Amino acid sequence: MRLLRSDLVSQTEGMEESYQRGCAYLEAGDYEQALLEFSLLLQRDGLFASAYVGRAIAHLNLENYSAAAADCTRALKLDPTLALALYNRALSYLRLGQFDQAQADADALLQLAPAEGDYLALQARLQAHQGNAEAAILWYTEAIGVERGSAYLYAGRAGQFANLGDYAAACLDYDMAERLGYCSAELYLARAVVHFAQGHYAGAEKDASWVLAQQPMPSAYQLRGSARLHLDDPLRAVRDFDRSLALDPERPLAYLGRARAHAMLAQHEDAVHDATEALHWLDNEPDVWLIRACSYMALGDEEAALSDLTECLRLEPGHRVARWYRAQLFAARGDWTALGSDLAACLT
Repeated sequence: MRLLRSDLVSQTEGMEESYQRGCAYLEAGDYEQALLEFSLLLQRDGLFASAYVGRAIAHLNLENYSAAAADCTRALKLDPTLALALYNRALSYLRLGQFDQAQADADALLQLAPAEGDYLALQARLQAHQGNAEAAILWYTEAIGVERGSAYLYAGRAGQFANLGDYAAACLDYDMAERLGYCSAELYLARAVVHFAQGHYAGAEKDASWVLAQQPMPSAYQLRGSARLHLDDPLRAVRDFDRSLALDPERPLAYLGRARAHAMLAQHEDAVHDATEALHWLDNEPDVWLIRACSYMALGDEEAALSDLTECLRLEPGHRVARWYRAQLFAARGDWTALGSDLAACLT
C-alpha cells in the first residue's frame, strides 16, 4: 500500500513524540520506562541514531553495561561523530573494566572538542579507575580550568589527592565542592575520612554526624566512633560501634574500636571479647594482640596476657610498649633474665 505524504509526516511526528517521551523518562530517572519507549521507537525506525543513544543511557543507568556499549556502537555506525554515543560508550567500557576501549573513545571525544569539561573529566576518571592518581589530578585540574563552577570536578580531584596522602589539598577541594552546592553523604563521609587522617577528630565527628542524619551507614558510625575515641568520649564511641556492628556484623575495625573503648571504660571482659572477634580478621595486627593482653592483665590473667604479648612481639619485635608490659609480667614472676632482655630492648 502506498503511503500518502500526510501519512509519512504523521509517522515522523509520532516518532519524534516517542523520542521526546523517552528523553523525559530519562530525565525523571524512570529508566525501565525509557528503555521500553526507545525500544518501541527503534522497532519502527532502526536508523534513529539518537534513539540508540537514549536506550544506551537507560541501559547504563540500569547497569546493563554491555547492552549500553552495543547500542552506542549501533548509533556510531549511523553517525560516527555522535559525541554522546562516544561518551556513553566510554563510560560503559569504563564500568566493564575495558580501559583500552574506553581510552580510545575518550581520546576521540577530545579530537571532537578539546576544551569540553566533561570529556576532560572522563580522562581523569579513566586514570583514577586505573590507579593513576597523579595523572587523574592533572586531568581534573585541566577540567576545572574549563568549568570552575563544577562541584563534582573538585570532589573528584579531592579523592585523588586523598589517595596520594595529600589530605590538606583534599580537604580544600572537598570544601570547595561543598561551597558549590555538592552536599551529599558521599562527600561528607570522604571529607570525614580526610579530617580523621589529619588528626582533626572534631571535624571527622561533625561530618560523620551529617551523614548519619541522612542515612544510617555502618562505615559512618564506625568512623564517628573512632573520632570519639580520640576525643576521649569512649561511652558514645561504644554506642557508635554498637550501631555499626548492628548494621554490619563483619566489621573488624568496629570490633577493634569498641575493644579500645571498653578498655578505656575499664570494661575489660568486654574488651577481651571484642579484641577476640577482631582477631578473626586481624590476627596479623600486633596492636590487637596488645589491646587484649592489656585487658587480660587488668583481669589478672597473666598467662593469657603473656601469650598475647609474645604473639605481638613475634609480629613486631621492636614494639616497645609490648616489651614494657611483658617486662612487668616477667618482673612479677621473678624471671630476671627475661626481664633484662625486654628492658634492654626497650632502651635500644
